[in-house]
Amino acid sequence: MKPLHLLACMSLLALLQGCYKDPVANFEYSYVDNLAPADVSFTNLSSEADKFQWDFGDGSGSAEKNPDHAFYNYVNPIVSLHASGRGGDNMMSKTIGLTSYFVKNSSSYSLYSVTPFFWDGENVLDDFDLGSLSPGYDSDVVITTHTIIDVAFEFLDGTLYLVEYSYTLNENAASYLNISDETSIMSVPASKKGTLSGLDLKIIREQGQALQLKDLNTK
Repeated sequence: MKPLHLLACMSLLALLQGCYKDPVANFEYSYVDNLAPADVSFTNLSSEADKFQWDFGDGSGSAEKNPDHAFYNYVNPIVSLHASGRGGDNMMSKTIGLTSYFVKNSSSYSLYSVTPFFWDGENVLDDFDLGSLSPGYDSDVVITTHTIIDVAFEFLDGTLYLVEYSYTLNENAASYLNISDETSIMSVPASKKGTLSGLDLKIIREQGQALQLKDLNTK
């Protein structure tokens, strides 16, 4: 009878095991445009799981269900979520895209109130005053969801200038927005001095006169 009893127990165990569905690991992530580091929020969308283990791809991890994590380097990390439940375990990995940039002052002059921003065709959005940049210095890193960025700055007399062209970012990578002596710039009307509010890039670029940064030294 023992073999029959054992067979019955094994059958019951298999039946119970079959009652549990296999876990499916899944997650989404989001972050807000900000200065570095990149604070990323993870939303756990896994099913049939009650234990989780995250690997953030930078040597750290978490057992929280919905963790937040700050990334300090911008070589797009591969984040993995291991989800476990009564029906087994499952894993999903995603490359976290971190589009970022910094302004590099390669010119011979100090630049003041260096402000990168996104222009949506009507309004200035996500502008960051990165302060002053001496020759040869880089700004802080900015995390963004945009791929086109414009840059404005003030010169010695406080006049606001706009880089004539927009910068195209490398998506999900780090880009630098270079300003050199040869960078083509345009002055912003005096009424807009000290502010980007109400700035219309199209009008400035169509009606303004471009000059190189090095020409400002003789003005």
